[in-house]
Amino acid sequence: LAGLGGRTGSTATPALARLARKAGLHTVALVGMPLEWEGERRRTAALHALESLRGHAAETVVVYGDALAERLGEDATLDRWMAEFDAALFQELDARLVH
Repeated sequence: LAGLGGRTGSTATPALARLARKAGLHTVALVGMPLEWEGERRRTAALHALESLRGHAAETVVVYGDALAERLGEDATLDRWMAEFDAALFQELDARLVH
């Protein structure tokens, strides 16, 4: 589970996925992409990290912050936004799990 765009998520996450793949693990990366207002630097870093991550993880689940924010509207509280973000990630993960 990673939020890309910051230094740790953008550099450590692809490296961890690469190590997991070398160890023979099936890796599903749950990724949150930064919102537009977080700036171009974060967005660019996140896109580069996502490209690298997709090369190492078996599956990549991405939730785009801007799409979620647009769906929730301007009046959504941070608590509501985070709950919806978590729900979107886990819904995608659950769809990939074998029941």
